[in-house]
Amino acid sequence: MDFQRCTTMPKLTFIGILLAILTFGCHQSTSPDSDPTAPHLVLAKEFFELVRTRNLDYAQTSINPALVKPELQQTLQQLAALFPQEVPRDVKTIGNLVDVHYDTVAGRGTTETWRAHVTFQYEFQNAWLLAGATLSKQAGAIVIDAAQVDPIAGPLDKINSFSFQHKSLTHYAVLAAACVIAVFILAALVTCLRTPLRKRKWLWLIFIALGVGQIALNWTTGDISWKLVNLQLFGTGFLQASPYAAVYLVTSFPLGALIFLVRRNRLISHSAANGGADQTRSRSDPGRDAAAGEGVSAQTLAVNSRDQ
Repeated sequence: MDFQRCTTMPKLTFIGILLAILTFGCHQSTSPDSDPTAPHLVLAKEFFELVRTRNLDYAQTSINPALVKPELQQTLQQLAALFPQEVPRDVKTIGNLVDVHYDTVAGRGTTETWRAHVTFQYEFQNAWLLAGATLSKQAGAIVIDAAQVDPIAGPLDKINSFSFQHKSLTHYAVLAAACVIAVFILAALVTCLRTPLRKRKWLWLIFIALGVGQIALNWTTGDISWKLVNLQLFGTGFLQASPYAAVYLVTSFPLGALIFLVRRNRLISHSAANGGADQTRSRSDPGRDAAAGEGVSAQTLAVNSRDQ
């Protein structure tokens, strides 16, 4: 696309496209609603069903042959012991991540690396379990590389729901900071829109709307992580990969909004000065007009003289 043509685009359209680019990210996420008949989901669910019913010899046939060792049976027995000896009330697929990677090697062509990570939630009469498996393709066949079973206190969609029960002071502090920063950025945006700037106002609007850096709070566990290099639209956000995943409350530093408000009066003065200079340059030069008038008069006199 020609850059010069981009500059003629309406400013609001250009701002919208740029903000969409800045806030769009390429990321992997769980897909609980994917096709339940997918071969890797069927294999993983059958494997855990065999483990639950203590058919460990059959369950072992689904495991990567390279991992089959004498101590494998003991490991499977430990997994089976975590399942109550009853039929589950419900089994839900709450995580399904498929990763396909291609490697191209000179002289060898392209090779495909396929891996999948699936998670099931089991509901029993008095217990809840998470069962997860990692799968890969070996010689064209899907096999299980790892499996794990963990008891949980209840359904994950309730455990990870956004609530204020049993929350610490850190939760409320980060939430308050996120709200204040969002309001501060929005107020700065409105102020910028109402400020008489003759040039590059749309650049200031983009700069103001983006927070810099990131502090992320896991709302379920209270763990905090941070990033120095990050752009966050409006400085605040809520992230959740799926209804079963934890909610992350993120906030960032309103650098653009702060710089604009500090420099606002100076920007107004500078814009006014440039506006006055442009008006002065746009006016006609009196001396030049006078000289032009004398020239016209001289030409007129010369014509009259010739006529006489």
